[in-house]
Amino acid sequence: MMLKYYGWERKEFADCFNVGLSVCESQKANNKLARHFKHRYFEEGKLVSPKLVFSQRFNECRGTAYGQTRIKIGMRTTLGVLGHEFAHLINNRNGGVGHDKKFKRCHKKVITYIRSKNYFGMLEQYFKEETNNETQ
Repeated sequence: MMLKYYGWERKEFADCFNVGLSVCESQKANNKLARHFKHRYFEEGKLVSPKLVFSQRFNECRGTAYGQTRIKIGMRTTLGVLGHEFAHLINNRNGGVGHDKKFKRCHKKVITYIRSKNYFGMLEQYFKEETNNETQ
């Protein structure tokens, strides 16, 4: 059974869910999001971004956010899943729980930032492929 919210986000942010990320690209995107949204914390005297934990058991459509400091995602994830889980971290920091209205607002902000920065040129590449498919 899938939450109604997941169906809505798949339709609303389809471009981000069609962009796959490698482990290295996921780390870069996570660091950029943490820097922009000022979501860093001190660990052993250093300012660090939230940790990404990669699991081979998770597929590209699955992720989990733990508290305010850790995201667990699959080895081959998508930009949409990373944005979704990062939005959970921001929502947890602001006192939200689950997929409520606060989370939806945070999620829209994160995805809007991802779209505006056009991470790795991948969204642009997706749109080119989409228009080529429509014209054929």
